[in-house]
Amino acid sequence: MSEGLKISGNNNAEAYFLIAQACFFENKANSAVINLRKVIELDPENSVAYNNLVMLYMQMGEKDSAVALVQKMRMNGIKTSPELLRKMGVK
Repeated sequence: MSEGLKISGNNNAEAYFLIAQACFFENKANSAVINLRKVIELDPENSVAYNNLVMLYMQMGEKDSAVALVQKMRMNGIKTSPELLRKMGVK
């Protein structure tokens, strides 16, 4: 799963989301992050992509990035997983 993969068609965000999932399961966290960011760029209200990216940042030890993303989600009215917030220690 390459971060340079180009996708065409109407369901780009969904395709990038599936690629991100595949990257995650192949332990390619950096590629998963790149693809989740692309999902968010194409579908800025995709709360699942945001929450998955927060979770991935936490797993990668990038808590500052995770917290910053949660703050962005809140500012933009994107629903945040309560369970994820508990795990992060964020209220």
